[in-house]
Amino acid sequence: MSINDYEPLNILDNNTNSKIYKVRNKNTGEHFVWYTIDCENTSNQLINLQERFITRKELQHPNLLDFYDLIKENATFYLVVKYCKHGSLKDLMDIIYNDNKRFSEEFLCKILYQIAFTIKTIDITTNFDIKHIYFDEDYNVKFFNFDIANNETVKLKSQRISSLGALIFEICTLTKFSKKHFDKELKNCNNLYSKEFLCLLITTIKDSRDLKKNIDKVMCNSTLLLKITQWHKYKCFLKIDQPKCSKSNENIEDIYALQIEKLKEKEISLQQKEKMLKEMEHKLSIREKKVTSMEKLLRDNIKQAEETKNCNCSSRGPIKENLDSTYISCGDSVVMPTSKKLNVREIIKPATFTRTLSEKRIRFKGHSPLKDIDFNRRRSVRHTRFHKDVYVKNGEWTTCSEDTEKTEKKGTNKKCKQLFPTYENNSNVIVNKNVAKSLQWTEENKKYAFELLRLMNKENKPTDVKHTYL
Repeated sequence: MSINDYEPLNILDNNTNSKIYKVRNKNTGEHFVWYTIDCENTSNQLINLQERFITRKELQHPNLLDFYDLIKENATFYLVVKYCKHGSLKDLMDIIYNDNKRFSEEFLCKILYQIAFTIKTIDITTNFDIKHIYFDEDYNVKFFNFDIANNETVKLKSQRISSLGALIFEICTLTKFSKKHFDKELKNCNNLYSKEFLCLLITTIKDSRDLKKNIDKVMCNSTLLLKITQWHKYKCFLKIDQPKCSKSNENIEDIYALQIEKLKEKEISLQQKEKMLKEMEHKLSIREKKVTSMEKLLRDNIKQAEETKNCNCSSRGPIKENLDSTYISCGDSVVMPTSKKLNVREIIKPATFTRTLSEKRIRFKGHSPLKDIDFNRRRSVRHTRFHKDVYVKNGEWTTCSEDTEKTEKKGTNKKCKQLFPTYENNSNVIVNKNVAKSLQWTEENKKYAFELLRLMNKENKPTDVKHTYL
């Protein structure tokens, strides 16, 4: 069949997992329920959904909802199931609450027994939710028992007897279950239900054993079996004499007390969260300080490394780039003498040494009063000896290696002119040139000489010289 064979009548529920529609078959006129399932176009999800639908359809049980067909339209599946006249347990609870009624004890025992019987005989794949339990025309329980979201953890949560007790508690009080305050809520039901039934309900709420293994203890309860036999279709609900909005002062005080306790619990949880946040903030501040110290240490190390690098570069000396080609190494000097590698003609001779005016010596005619008499005699002897030793040649320059080769060939011990004369020889030549030039007295030199004589005469040392001739 296709979706064109059905006519949508109205929307029963709209939740996150699927939308629930009430539809009518155009051919037969029967009413059904649609569950829309949005599924992605992946082969694994499609195969999984189809396999679960086939296994669920094959299950035959008096307390299970009948499944008929699974229709695919684009990326949406339409699950066709039986329509229940009285709707789900949630719908029935809303109607009772609005009519200011409650469930009768016999009807509650029947619901509890049928749920326990279903748990014992088949595997429940959905949670004990009031939306998943339906009632047919005779108020028999019909389990949906199909996980649309395919959540496997739901099965684990529904394996305790306490979950069954919480479900019956919500049906009795028409309020949500709270583990801390359920005793106070049950006190308000003392005038509606017997003590035996309330004791059974309290024991199931507090029992945390496995549900399927210990379900017989619930089913074999004497009060439960006795009340089931007394149930009648027309005795499902109880009319409450008090109006729906009127409540006693005790109930109001209890409600306020519950709200105050909830606020205190929230305050405690907020304080704990605040404490945790402060601890985290303190840890983060410590880590931040460590990071800053490490960063500072790293900067110091980098700075020290740069300083050592600069020191090493300065100790090696400046790196000269684009050097002249004449500074390139000529190779091994053992094979070829160094003097042959140089071109002597390109070497510039050193300039002659000349003294400045301040460095020139003062010469007196005749005997100088500033020096002893023997000074000129020693100087003349040294001067003649110096002229004999000086050897100046105006010809071409010869290297030491060339001169030695020539002397070896000739067999003579002739002196060769050095390429770079020593300091003594050079100084002798300079002195000889300076001596040849005669120095004449000027007015400044005379004034300077007489000034020296005045300084000498001022001293207390006895001297024989009183005057001099220039």
